Amino acid sequence: MAATQGVGGWALEAERELWRSICAPNCWHEDDGVTTGTHPRSYYYFLKKAWGAESYLRSHPSEPQWLYDPIHVPYTSWLQKHLLAWKRASLTGKPGRYHIASVLPRGYGKTVTSTKCGPLWTMLDDCDMTVLIQSAADDLSKDILKSQIAVMNGEDEDSWFVWLYGNWVQGAKEKSREAIKHAYRKAGNISEPSIDTSSAGVGATGYHPRQNWWDDPLEKNKLKAERTAYLRGQHEAVNASYNSLHVNGLMSFTLTRYLDDDIAGRHFHDEGVRTW
Repeated sequence: MAATQGVGGWALEAERELWRSICAPNCWHEDDGVTTGTHPRSYYYFLKKAWGAESYLRSHPSEPQWLYDPIHVPYTSWLQKHLLAWKRASLTGKPGRYHIASVLPRGYGKTVTSTKCGPLWTMLDDCDMTVLIQSAADDLSKDILKSQIAVMNGEDEDSWFVWLYGNWVQGAKEKSREAIKHAYRKAGNISEPSIDTSSAGVGATGYHPRQNWWDDPLEKNKLKAERTAYLRGQHEAVNASYNSLHVNGLMSFTLTRYLDDDIAGRHFHDEGVRTW
């Protein structure tokens, strides 16, 4: 059967199959044509193409053009390396949580690059992945999920996600502002949503996710107004979230640095840093 021809004679189905393999973990055929691995820039191209960061920035030239190859190529390669390492370790079933922290200044797209893209990228080869997204305020967590849903259902016209992997929202088992159990989910006996949301003020919901993404659990204005009490409460909320995470789960921080004893500072001091 002849492949559909696009502009300039390109075979669109062949192009789609190529990008589908590039942008997903464990879907890239190595040079021997037999071994399946992950493209070395899979996460980077997922961000650019499947999520749609490249198209969005190109069509909005007046906005800050935060996607900058000298920073984001090595950063996404680092993130890809550790997400894959965690997934390999978790397959053993042995206890041992994996901790990563992305600490970038404001204006470098860290929420898009990590918290929004990370869970979806890891789900591409694990349809039953369970994720909890938390932040300083409930509305912030919901906004992250809203963006992910817009990508998963094709409302985000800059994204290639639906073209590559189908509509994950149509036929979803559950869907609300707070959570989604997407249509790509296969196991019917997992009670946790595919992506759930909460915040420092609300806490975990009783579910036990395999991934917990904390995205900026501190609000700068509240730090200024009520620093000591507010900081203590946020530390307690982050620490409490460990109780719900799988014993071999992923704890990922996406952070802005504010103080020596902020979330990043406290955990770096108490737990140490293995690799940088």
